[in-house]
Amino acid sequence: MYSMRTSCTGGARLIQTVALLIALAAESSAQAAGGISVTQTAPGYVADATLAVTCEIAFDVGRQVQSLLWTPSLPSGWTLEGTATGAGEPAIDPDGNAVIFLAEDLSAENPLVFQYLVTVPPGTTGEQVLGGILQYQLDGMP
Repeated sequence: MYSMRTSCTGGARLIQTVALLIALAAESSAQAAGGISVTQTAPGYVADATLAVTCEIAFDVGRQVQSLLWTPSLPSGWTLEGTATGAGEPAIDPDGNAVIFLAEDLSAENPLVFQYLVTVPPGTTGEQVLGGILQYQLDGMP
């Protein structure tokens, strides 16, 4: 089992974006100015196996979440599997690149905790970095 390096960054665009890099066998989090934070955890990985990654998205109480999109940033050769589970009715988008949330009321659960699966390719060794970008819109945002 191998571990991964942790690094966090934050950012913003027209739709707010939070970038997050985590180390496997670690926990990492990022906070955006818009009152939303992301925490991601994963155990160490095993080559030629599936890895479950748990993600938690929390937002300021009283804010209505209009939309969420989580785009994992995976090491070369790693792939996002076709399934996601948890709060907010997560699903993998048709292109297989991101986790979309289908729930009508995304503010019903705070924080939203969900899990997605990635496949680690055979022969993978050493330190790897797993991250992601959260795009979201809260009520009152332009």
